[in-house]
Amino acid sequence: MKCFYFAILVAVLLAGCQKVKPTLVGTWTNSESVLGMPSVSDSKFLEGGKYVEKTVTSGTGGKIIIDSAGTWKLIDSSLYVVLSESKWHVDGMKDKVKAKSMNKKLEAKSYELMQHTNDLFPVEIKWDNDDQISFDVKGTIHTYVRKK
Repeated sequence: MKCFYFAILVAVLLAGCQKVKPTLVGTWTNSESVLGMPSVSDSKFLEGGKYVEKTVTSGTGGKIIIDSAGTWKLIDSSLYVVLSESKWHVDGMKDKVKAKSMNKKLEAKSYELMQHTNDLFPVEIKWDNDDQISFDVKGTIHTYVRKK
């Protein structure tokens, strides 16, 4: 009988010691250089599979802002993101005529830019720790840190 209780105790202890698998649900941030300009992305992985992202790339003449939304799912270590909307626009340019022209061009190309992003998925994510992930896109490693 003692062996039976000992076996139950060991099973309970081992189950309690297992590490809980981290989740992507939450907001993650990434800071990197895009064409020599600082760029910051905040990606929100919501319960139920909704995905929302805002990216701001800053240059000397203004900012390019990308607001995107879609869905996400994680199968094993493969992350799938499918954008269903993506709005690109410039902000902070002194030359308002040029800004308007650039916004029209970005609006006309927004679907193509969104499809290009969708074509990058799935990616294999690596859990660096519970609050940091990284993945490779065409030879470039992107690292995201969970916002608390």
